Amino acid sequence: GSPAGAVELDAAAISVDAVDVAGLATLLDDAGFVGGTERLFSRALPGRRRTLARALVFETAQGAQLYLRWLASHVEDVIGEAELRLALAPVESLFVHEPNPCCHNETRVILAMWQDGATVLTLEIGGQSARADAVTQLASRLDEAV
Repeated sequence: GSPAGAVELDAAAISVDAVDVAGLATLLDDAGFVGGTERLFSRALPGRRRTLARALVFETAQGAQLYLRWLASHVEDVIGEAELRLALAPVESLFVHEPNPCCHNETRVILAMWQDGATVLTLEIGGQSARADAVTQLASRLDEAV
């Protein structure tokens, strides 16, 4: 798809993912969050798809693990109610939010997350053509790029 420019992320930008913004800001501070970056990729044909790739760096692998545990337990804050699915390497956790059939504008959203040392990598994929079977290939490409 078409890539947007990379965006630098600080703790304030990451904290808005949470319902409890102050709580996540405190966790990021406790975890030794250093900084991060995200890049958005979009595709219109065939089928709309939006992919948000993030790399978040912490002082230690333990700090990255603390954030990863928070994210896995607060998926509903990020993508809504979701089901945990089987993940293939490098992805550690894969969550899928299925659209409500009553809302024709809602689409499937997938959140994949994994850790590489002191770095947490995530992919959020949404849109008409978002498919869980595409995650492994996209995750591998992101993992190699970082």
